[in-house]
Amino acid sequence: QRSATGSALECHDPHLPCGQLPQAWCEFVTRAGPRFGIGVSIPGLPGLFMGRNHKISFGFTYGYMDVIDFFLERCQSGQYWTSQGWCDFDVRRETIEQRGRESVAITLYENERGVLDFDPYAQDPPNGMHLSCSWSGRSQGAVALLKTLRQLPHLVSVLEAQRVLRHAAISANWIIADACGNIGYQQSGLFPARSHSGLYPLAGWDPSS
Repeated sequence: QRSATGSALECHDPHLPCGQLPQAWCEFVTRAGPRFGIGVSIPGLPGLFMGRNHKISFGFTYGYMDVIDFFLERCQSGQYWTSQGWCDFDVRRETIEQRGRESVAITLYENERGVLDFDPYAQDPPNGMHLSCSWSGRSQGAVALLKTLRQLPHLVSVLEAQRVLRHAAISANWIIADACGNIGYQQSGLFPARSHSGLYPLAGWDPSS
């Protein structure tokens, strides 16, 4: 009722400043026949994060969802203790490329709960308790997010966008408007299935955790 066309006017504030360096956003424009998309993306990630196409407009703010849990791991000689005894960590090696500098190689130690915060073979601190970090989207978060981003430029209605955005792994409050004047809201993010408050680390070797 307050717009010149009678359609919805959609605005959003992602709570990420546009004046910071390095910049979090880059402009994004794409066109395929009568379809187009314009808005912003994040450098290094394919897709349209916020913006509009010929039918809908969409944007988000961070949802402040608690998606991290910590566990205490009893470590000894590079292994961790479970109710069935000592087990080996899954070992993953990553290389971080740096422009103008030598690459940095890191080794990550993982188990069914998460990623260990410390090298279990290090001399200091010695064998004992270490923290592991568990993210609720660890198993499928990146894949689910990329699938969502791939679909965003092709959506044509608020209801369709809500069905797609609910599968995004990032914790976000999405606001959507379409060319028919509809407006919508969708919360996204994978919340941990937990029976405790999430305010303190749990014993990783306790099956009830």
